[in-house]
Amino acid sequence: MIFGIQSWGSEGDNRPLLALAAGLTAAGHEVNLVISSIDGQDYSDYAARKGFGLRQTASLNYSPTELELMGKKVIGYRNSLPQFRSVLDYLFNPLIDDIWSESRRLCEISDVVIGHFVVYPLSIAAQGRGIPHITVTTTPSVIPSAYLRHPGVPWMGKRLNSLIWKAGSRLISRILKDSIRRMRSAERLPFQKNTFSSMTESRLLNLVQASPQLVDPAPDWGSHNRLCGNLRLPQDSVIDSLPDRVEKFLLSGPPPLYITFGSMMVFEPFNSKTIELAAAAATDTGFRAIIQYESRTPPDIATGSDIMLAGKMPHELVFPRCSGIIHHGGAGTSHTATRSCVPSIVVMFAVDQFYWGSLLVEKGVASAAIPRRILTRQMLAQAMNKLKDTPSLKNTAARIGARMKQEDGVSKAVEIIEEVIQKCDANLIST
Repeated sequence: MIFGIQSWGSEGDNRPLLALAAGLTAAGHEVNLVISSIDGQDYSDYAARKGFGLRQTASLNYSPTELELMGKKVIGYRNSLPQFRSVLDYLFNPLIDDIWSESRRLCEISDVVIGHFVVYPLSIAAQGRGIPHITVTTTPSVIPSAYLRHPGVPWMGKRLNSLIWKAGSRLISRILKDSIRRMRSAERLPFQKNTFSSMTESRLLNLVQASPQLVDPAPDWGSHNRLCGNLRLPQDSVIDSLPDRVEKFLLSGPPPLYITFGSMMVFEPFNSKTIELAAAAATDTGFRAIIQYESRTPPDIATGSDIMLAGKMPHELVFPRCSGIIHHGGAGTSHTATRSCVPSIVVMFAVDQFYWGSLLVEKGVASAAIPRRILTRQMLAQAMNKLKDTPSLKNTAARIGARMKQEDGVSKAVEIIEEVIQKCDANLIST
């Protein structure tokens, strides 16, 4: 069977789809993956080693000043809905023509298409050609549910919560209506109102890539939403050793904190200040720290025997050797930290990070989840002291992490996809 897969976003968005492409290829299927990257990552070597086709479309090219202003605007919102709209305006819509063109091409050459939940053009192209369309949701917080509060909105009961979700979906549909109308017209499909949820959550199959150790399916999700586990790249895609200077630092004293804000660091130099706050708080509380930093302008911090600046390295290798992970609450980093049996401190910048940060605190594997817009050195120091003084955080992370290590999200996802497609008769496909 020929699968076409389409992804968009940062490395954290694209890695699950890369892992799924490798899994389907290993199961004997032909796979063609298209990635529209917002951070310029190159995945061609991995695709070549795993044997699936890869096309990487044009990426964004913002200046440092534009990125700084963009970051301040997105992070300044209190609610995830305007944050999501800004993400679409700045990071998705500039690529929309390329994404739409690739969606149509994939549907011409594939038996089944699978898309990142934000890539709604793929849903329209698949419907126009009458082929099965599957979505991959990278965070459960975007699946409407009476039992899950909308990010950034206080809990007001199941009934009001359902109304808030419906209103949010309608608002996003209105924002996208011109693009949706244009694409549906090109496919000779009638225009439909309030279609955003139906396009981003396939009613045939929506794979929810999250560990069942962290996420419980909501009672009203529906049978099309299937929790498959975290879609992580195979171990052979990871470098098998750490840099010598990092090894030396790890061996020179007690386990350090590891500080990384992942794709959020693209909004420099604004987010360099986040690094500086974290380093200062580590010094205040007596922690050693490794700070992952790859941007053009180094942060204004003093390094030495207790603070180390380092480039990107395999989190799977370094996290288990640390006392705590300070991160942005991305889905991938949240899973890797917990699977490494290490507790977290989450600094939440935007959108789904508020969900993951709150969830890790609720599960007892994070000492704090702090919005970036109100972050202070004192808040971080307090969270670090709690990490040090609360043994249950480490114990809970060790217990949940041990269970997560037994999961194979990619194999489970492939099994679910093959099961659904096998049962998919002509009437269901046309629907």
